[in-house]
Amino acid sequence: IIQSFATGDNFPPEHPEFAGARLTYPFLADFIAAVFVAAGASLRDAMFWENLALGAALVVLLHFWAQRWTGDALAAALTPALVLLNGGLGWT
Repeated sequence: IIQSFATGDNFPPEHPEFAGARLTYPFLADFIAAVFVAAGASLRDAMFWENLALGAALVVLLHFWAQRWTGDALAAALTPALVLLNGGLGWT
């Protein structure tokens, strides 16, 4: 899907395996990666940089949200780590 966006022949977006069927999920992430590919990045690098940017944006938004909600700088600094590292080991 990313390659078809990058080459410019898939708008409106169609499902790659079903001819004529439209995509049934939000395709903005694929489109952003295709912009990186069209700018000269490899497919792997485009997906890496997009995910890195979105991950950094999530950390910043969590920090600002906690700062606004609690008004405490320490809580705002700890919130991204607490949210992103709160998972278990998978078998408990």
